[in-house]
Parts: sequence; C-alpha cells; structure tokens
Amino acid sequence: MPRASGGFQLTVTFDASACKEALARYADELAPAIKAAARISADRVAAGQRARLSRQLSGTSSGTTLANIKVTSSGPTGWRVSSTNPRMPMLPRWIEKGTKERTKGHGRGRMPAKPYFWAEVDLEKGPHRRRIEEATEQTAQRLGLGMR
Repeated sequence: MPRASGGFQLTVTFDASACKEALARYADELAPAIKAAARISADRVAAGQRARLSRQLSGTSSGTTLANIKVTSSGPTGWRVSSTNPRMPMLPRWIEKGTKERTKGHGRGRMPAKPYFWAEVDLEKGPHRRRIEEATEQTAQRLGLGMR
C-alpha cells in the first residue's frame, strides 16, 4: 500500500495454528456434550410419556406398556425412547392412535386415541434445542472458539 508522507501503515498477521488445533478437537469434544444434553431430553420425554399414559389408562392397564417405555443409547450423540409391549406388540400404537370401528362379527366398538408418545416429544422440542445450543456454545467457549 503506498504511503503518503506523514501517513500510517499497519500490518496484521494471524497465527492460525491454535485456532486450527481447537477446531480439530471441537467435534471430538462436542459429541459427549451433545450426548449428555440429549440424555436429559430423552429422560424427560420418557418420564412425561409414563406420566401421561398412567393418567390416561387410570388403572385399566397391567402396566406392561408403561413399564416398557425405555431410553437406550443410539449412536455417539443420541438416545432412543421406545414404547413396546412384548405380549401385544401393536398395543402402544393402538393406544396412541386409537382403533377403527370393527366390522360385524369381528368384535365391537373402537378404542379412542390416547396420545402419549408424540405429545411428549413435541413438548420437549424447544427445551431440547436450547440444551443442544448451550452444549455447543459451552464446548466452543471451553476451546477458545466462542464469540461471547
């Protein structure tokens, strides 16, 4: 850059090695933080599902479906919430969605839907997003990559 007489000149350099090193560690350190945040979300979803299902069935159940709402690990950053019933594999779906009216000679009535699974998932979406954002920001801060 040409200099006028009496002018100023500034040269800025940046050693990116520390930044590159922190970025290389970021993914490795982020995965366990995301996994921990996701575990909180999965546990809250499962607890909410159990409570909702218990209220909706109010003593009309053997408790098998309720007892089989489980949280299991799913990959390096996630958890799976499942609802099963070993004796009647379709029962959780029938409870959630209800059943259609049966035709003559094949039983009577229909079972109304008693949503418990996806309703709790929907309620946890916002808090889960905030936990993931927080875990991401805290990991970045710890590695010196944060903006705050």
